[in-house]
Amino acid sequence: MKDKAMAFEDLWNQVVKVIREGRVSSRIIRTIYGDWIEIRLSSLGLAIWPHVSSNDLKFLNRLLAKILRDHGAIIKKSNGVRWVFIPLSSIPIDEKSTRRKLKKAAERRRVMVEEVWVWSW
Repeated sequence: MKDKAMAFEDLWNQVVKVIREGRVSSRIIRTIYGDWIEIRLSSLGLAIWPHVSSNDLKFLNRLLAKILRDHGAIIKKSNGVRWVFIPLSSIPIDEKSTRRKLKKAAERRRVMVEEVWVWSW
């Protein structure tokens, strides 16, 4: 049982490493429920296990989904694609880069609001 828990912890450390290094395309989402990192589950699985066959990857992605859920992630399926929403607080990331990404997300939202609501004086 200890070996299994240790393997799960090693896998979580690999997930954090992949996200930190930016080997997977992701985006930060700000909601009233908190800040999340959105990643495609299949892309995350391929980044962790690049030389695995597709049948083995299906099993390993199920294992990865269980570990992500244990760390507070939410998995949703949209148009046949499984998306993982990982809480930003569960991943220790460089604060400077995180602030930059959150600022960009806020700027994008402000621009969208300004485009919708035209102010005429």
